[in-house]
Amino acid sequence: MFYKKLNLQHHGYFINRISHDFKLKKNESLSKYNLTDSQMKVMRYLWHENCLSQTEIQKRMNIKPSSLTRLIDQLERKQFITRKISSKDSRVKLISLTEKGKILKKDSWDAIIMLEEKLIKNFTDEEKELSLSFLNRMLNNILTEGDDYNKSK
Repeated sequence: MFYKKLNLQHHGYFINRISHDFKLKKNESLSKYNLTDSQMKVMRYLWHENCLSQTEIQKRMNIKPSSLTRLIDQLERKQFITRKISSKDSRVKLISLTEKGKILKKDSWDAIIMLEEKLIKNFTDEEKELSLSFLNRMLNNILTEGDDYNKSK
């Protein structure tokens, strides 16, 4: 049988549910800054490096080029970023923060930190470290080359 009955004790179910609900809460918190969670991801890369090629952002976010173009269009309309053609290579589009985009960093980031703290409230320091360790291991497991599930059958 290729599937089992839905068991709400599966790790994947909880990871997916937490991710979904956390994203909804982030979008709610970020709406007062005229940002979405996806737009915030673009901004976060630019806050760290100030100017990146569109291709570099796309690779880091691991999304389709068309999806990133839509996000950049939205951020450009809001005047949070600018898009310019590279003087070295006309095929390269460089994305930079505007002053308006730079100003957003502290308040919008504080909103995310508050949600992060809510996510792990009532956890001891040891539980916080353990949960990060477990999540990192799960991520490494899922990113590992090969399909161990099919090999065991």
